[in-house]
Amino acid sequence: MGQHPQLLPQEHLPFFLSFIILAIIRAITITRTKLINMVAILSIIKSNILYTPFYRR
Repeated sequence: MGQHPQLLPQEHLPFFLSFIILAIIRAITITRTKLINMVAILSIIKSNILYTPFYRR
């Protein structure tokens, strides 16, 4: 009873690279979404500061 022949590392490489690329894209997308949300929140805060009077009429 012999061992089954193992696949060469090159045969696994395309699947592994596609998995890694998808993981990187997902991480970048999550990070960019968080940054976009943060910029939107900060711009709302800044506009409130610019147009809110600090004195009573």
